[in-house]
Amino acid sequence: MANVPGTNTGHGHVWARPDGSRARCGGPRMCKECARDAAEVASRTENKGARRIEELEIAIRAALSFVQGRHADPNDGYARMVIAALRGALAKD
Repeated sequence: MANVPGTNTGHGHVWARPDGSRARCGGPRMCKECARDAAEVASRTENKGARRIEELEIAIRAALSFVQGRHADPNDGYARMVIAALRGALAKD
């Protein structure tokens, strides 16, 4: 069985085991199995973050398109402010 968070697998350093046990291996800095588990957990977290950023960018682009379509009046200060804020949110550093 693969080491999975929330189960009684792994050494107990990367994630807490339900049975509360922890191996005397030294943790991710000294143990290959713990280091592998830590790397896997980190990659899962990074993938979720990247996916969430993509979802937010899609939502912001949709909101920008909606506001630009509904508020074509160049004298509408509120719409200009919202459009500028949305464009700023999409700007890459």
